Amino acid sequence: MKFLFNLTIAVALAMIIGLGSVWLTVQGRAGIEQVRKGPWVSWIAAGDPDADPYTRAMLARTGRVPLAAAEAIYFHALTDDDGHSLGNNCTFQLRSSPLDARWWTLAVTTQDGALIDNPAGRYEFNSQSVLREPNGDFVIHIGSQARAGNWIPTGHGNQIMLTLRLYDTAMKTNGGLSDPVLPTILREDCQQ
Repeated sequence: MKFLFNLTIAVALAMIIGLGSVWLTVQGRAGIEQVRKGPWVSWIAAGDPDADPYTRAMLARTGRVPLAAAEAIYFHALTDDDGHSLGNNCTFQLRSSPLDARWWTLAVTTQDGALIDNPAGRYEFNSQSVLREPNGDFVIHIGSQARAGNWIPTGHGNQIMLTLRLYDTAMKTNGGLSDPVLPTILREDCQQ
């Protein structure tokens, strides 16, 4: 009887761990084919026809249809550089030197990837629309309060996600990524 009880506990524990790891992977919180750089996460196999089953499940869950990996690399951030969640009650500053891509876009969305409705009708910046400093660096402010310069409003939702798409980049090398230089995300202030 004790053996049967221990076996039942072991099987239940294995199922919980197995299903939990699959859930975390499909939610984008962990993954076999993920690359992390600070708060930025990329599923480098997302546009690959031979992607692993976890990547395929994540794409099916989110409804994303990425370009081939040779054409674009997608990065997502749910936190700032210090690990604080990106919420619309805070203002964040994204700083970057020129990105290693022929073309790039940076969008603010809900965590499900939907655009956030806002009166300004501003959802993203790209490599041509962003205002730059003389050396090519740029700063983008992200928050609910209007700011001069590069500003993307966050509307009145809860948590947000930043999506950085790099098109025609040399970062991809033999199934992996070179050490990418990506924007920093710093929290400026929060309102209660």
